[in-house]
Amino acid sequence: MIVCHHQILISYVSTAILVTLAVVLAGLPTPRSRRWLRWSISRWFMVATFSALALVSYLMAECTDAIWQKTVVIWDTSFQALLLAATATTLVAPLEVTMRRIVIQIVLIMLLAAQLIVVQCYFPTLYYYSYGLYICFFIFQVRYYAGRFRRFYKQTESALYVNYDDEEASLRLRPVLHIFCSALIIGAVMLVIFVLPMSSWLYTALVVLYTVYYTWVCVTMIGYRIKGDYIIKIVGEPVKAMMPDGGIQGCGPVVSCGSDCSGVSIASHYDKLEDALQRWVEQRGFIESDVTTEQLAERMGVSRNEFITYFQQVHNTTFRSWRMRLRLEEAERLIRSTPGLQVSCLYELVGFNDRSNFHTKFTEFTGLTPRTYQQENGPRF
Repeated sequence: MIVCHHQILISYVSTAILVTLAVVLAGLPTPRSRRWLRWSISRWFMVATFSALALVSYLMAECTDAIWQKTVVIWDTSFQALLLAATATTLVAPLEVTMRRIVIQIVLIMLLAAQLIVVQCYFPTLYYYSYGLYICFFIFQVRYYAGRFRRFYKQTESALYVNYDDEEASLRLRPVLHIFCSALIIGAVMLVIFVLPMSSWLYTALVVLYTVYYTWVCVTMIGYRIKGDYIIKIVGEPVKAMMPDGGIQGCGPVVSCGSDCSGVSIASHYDKLEDALQRWVEQRGFIESDVTTEQLAERMGVSRNEFITYFQQVHNTTFRSWRMRLRLEEAERLIRSTPGLQVSCLYELVGFNDRSNFHTKFTEFTGLTPRTYQQENGPRF
């Protein structure tokens, strides 16, 4: 294969960009807090990915051997898959990412790459059989990572709902989900590239693809750094569970009546909380979109765990569900009583941060879309 000038130029440009991305992520300030430790670890996974890619781009810029390019590309892609999976999993389930597991997978990747190189050097007639074996390993690798991530993602999403009672909780996981899903798409594209004859133009297209993709990943990681505190606070903690006596077992204080508490004192305590919540509803506090369960509990003069337990024991629901119902009922009221209401802006008026999420929840609640509900129940001119 003849090396074209565009291949050399783009490879060197890619190297410069990837080195820059690695430096940016490595130098990104991180709060000195335990909750940010796992984000910092995932950041270093990405720095390692960028560094490895930059080195490959630089070394392969003037490579003329298509077989060697195939070997390096599939090895490097397999290594990237590991680092991307480790990055995404660290962000949603940090306790499931261990150095021992990563080292084992790196050793396996290196062994398969070594056998591919040995076959290429000493048994060239068997190369494509060995290459096919590596492709099968790559497919298994991607399926394994996808299964693990999907399981941990669901667990973390549930943990967010339990800990924050926030209908927008899953939206805060979207940056991580986007990284992982896009990585799967890139993996599918790479599978196609693996089976095509390697050429200078194909290699150049590959370099451009992963350079653009990892630039986007870097930007997403920086955005997650800005907004990710909400998630990282709880993903490293066990999900709290109700104790037999009505308390909550977890990392925070335990709310438990014990043998010294009387039903009268509990009822009195809950009556005060009920009154405070009633005043909060009358003041339409439920449309505040940025208030957390912890902040609201503090306003009510109780601990966060007491607040959650109150809704479980008294209302047989979660604060999230209770507040969402208030918001949806408020949306109904506004539609019925406000002439000329812009339905497209209604979600903001009732405390939702995402229009599509509001649309889905309103439709489930009323059986009609917001616009259809307005057409059937809105004020007549």
